[in-house]
Amino acid sequence: MTVLNKQKVGLFGGTFDPVHDGHLAVARHVLACCDIQYILFIPAPHPPHKKNTSTSFLQRVDMLNLALEGEEHLRVSLIENEYPGPSYTVRTIKELKQRQIDVEHYLIIGADSLVDLPHWYKANELIALVNLIVAGRNKVAVPTVAETINSFHIPYTCYKTGHKWILENGKTIQYLRDIEWSVSSSELRWQLAQGKRPSMMSPSVYRYIIENKLYLHRGPS
Repeated sequence: MTVLNKQKVGLFGGTFDPVHDGHLAVARHVLACCDIQYILFIPAPHPPHKKNTSTSFLQRVDMLNLALEGEEHLRVSLIENEYPGPSYTVRTIKELKQRQIDVEHYLIIGADSLVDLPHWYKANELIALVNLIVAGRNKVAVPTVAETINSFHIPYTCYKTGHKWILENGKTIQYLRDIEWSVSSSELRWQLAQGKRPSMMSPSVYRYIIENKLYLHRGPS
């Protein structure tokens, strides 16, 4: 099966501690403009960049399932809970490629994560394995995105719009400057610890948090 005929699947990884409407807004936007068939939300049991999470893996999975209820093209994958050790993205991508041989995968990240990507575990190997869809984050400018892509030292062709790059290895990087990933889970945790109800959270997730007494007396982290 050629790349053109392969099913296109988005991969949205993170701790989701907790999941919020900003995550869903990015995912829906990707579905609408990137010709993606469906998106897998992949919660990390052991995120390598964080020593601890505020809630357990199963609680974060419960909240994801509640947030995605009724979303036909948004699904939860527990693949990173199937192996021990840190939840490295490159490891997950390799496993998914073995299981889904007729799929072209697109990793969805924020622009801040793209800038940090050269410091990820086996970053060069990851860039060779998966396409990237980059959502605007924290006012990261297009020139900064372009500078980061230049730092990969992989020849590329840039679309005239300047928002999509085709790398020599055949993978693509698409920058979605028309959506801003502005809210963060740490901000919501702080609001919840203050007894406030975050506006960027589904009622079902908020109800779960209250019923299970999560995020009490915790500030940003």
